[in-house]
Amino acid sequence: MKRRKTIIILAAVFACLIAVIAIEKAAVRHVDKINTIDEIITDISPDDVTAISLKTADGTLALSLEDGTWQDSSDAAFPIDQDTVSDFLSHFESIHACFVIDDVADYSPYGLEDPEATVTLTIADADPLIVDLGGYSTMDSQRYVGIGDDKAYLVEDDLMEYVSVDRNAFMLNDTPPEITTITDISIQGANDLHIFRDEELVCDYNDYSDWFIELDGVNYPLSDSNARTLVQNINGIGFTDYTTYTASSEDLSSYGLTDPSAITITITGKANDGDDAELNSYTITLGHVVTQEADEENEEECSASVRMGESEIIYSLAPDVYHAIAEADYDSLRPSELLHLDWDTVNGITFTLDGIDYELTRTENNAEDSDDKESDDDQEDEYIWLLGEKEVDISDLKSAANALAAESFETADKGNTQEVAVTFTLDNEDYPSVSAALYRYDSSDCLALINGEQAGLVSRSLMADLKEACTALTLAADKSE
Repeated sequence: MKRRKTIIILAAVFACLIAVIAIEKAAVRHVDKINTIDEIITDISPDDVTAISLKTADGTLALSLEDGTWQDSSDAAFPIDQDTVSDFLSHFESIHACFVIDDVADYSPYGLEDPEATVTLTIADADPLIVDLGGYSTMDSQRYVGIGDDKAYLVEDDLMEYVSVDRNAFMLNDTPPEITTITDISIQGANDLHIFRDEELVCDYNDYSDWFIELDGVNYPLSDSNARTLVQNINGIGFTDYTTYTASSEDLSSYGLTDPSAITITITGKANDGDDAELNSYTITLGHVVTQEADEENEEECSASVRMGESEIIYSLAPDVYHAIAEADYDSLRPSELLHLDWDTVNGITFTLDGIDYELTRTENNAEDSDDKESDDDQEDEYIWLLGEKEVDISDLKSAANALAAESFETADKGNTQEVAVTFTLDNEDYPSVSAALYRYDSSDCLALINGEQAGLVSRSLMADLKEACTALTLAADKSE
């Protein structure tokens, strides 16, 4: 019994060995049929192609050449990008193969029995070119291709990257003219705006911004970051997610593009970064439609659209982008900081507390070096500030002045109670000084005036910091006497 069991086990092992040898020999025969080549296996002229048929697991797409223009065979109105079609054909014009497998009896190992894609090119006065795209060889980093000649090829260029049955991949979308730097934006809508970028313009005591707004013929500096955010919102509008490509003039109202709420934006900018760069310009229109079910809390029930120039293509636009642009105004673009001081140019300070004026003067720090003196790198300032003849530290005053920011830009009756006022004398011929005065408004805010003009409401805590810094300077001077 034991001997019989041993014979059965040996027979099973022998059978396995025979199977392994058979598989190895089959593999050797298969490898022997693979030849390294360096050949062009297709040779067509894209100009001779009259039709394109694409088939994948996702569906089919057919393009045809009509009167020299490529179009969707099932929808002639669909805008086809002729350059995209030409680029597609260029990849099938001369397919380069690195390996060939001759006399293929079974295409399934190469994914060509049921190919991932089939490209059929109809060629004038010639047989059509049918290209099957099979499996991808991860070992070779190449794809198997068949062209109907009983062979399988490995090609370097993965042609699947160019095959799509989504006609949107071939769509001729609207494209803005080339602009590397936007220099001017004009918005007409609920809030008419004209903002522009000028690196050379200075219309304030500190050149802190490159973006300006024109109001009643006067230029005002904007917050660079706020202006850039608006520019990014406009510049980031995409022209790919279309709603319709056949909009007539009668259709525009359904997208809110002819409503009073519609926004027309003209964007102008430099075509390149050269000093003599030409300016390019284009216009877009934004529309907003609120459905009957919508309310202020349900933005998903709203839709927004964008149209370039007089194009028949209408693209969808995120409602939040529409609102960000529609609600842009001077107050949303101006800086909240009320003072933009370059402290190197401040050479005098006068502040008023309880009706009493105090004057700070600046003088050079000519102290001689000593072993116990801080190094130059550790010194806060190269200047000494004096209140009368007493040296004082103005670092808290600097911080409080820099922190002044408007919570809102409301205008109101300033009343008669002035909390604190500071005037900074500047080393600037065009703008010799700038003043900030804070008046009591209510229990939480003060009204700020900059150079006598209302600049908005400031938190009382910020006013208190400034007032406390000024008070501390007077106390420090008194103690040193």
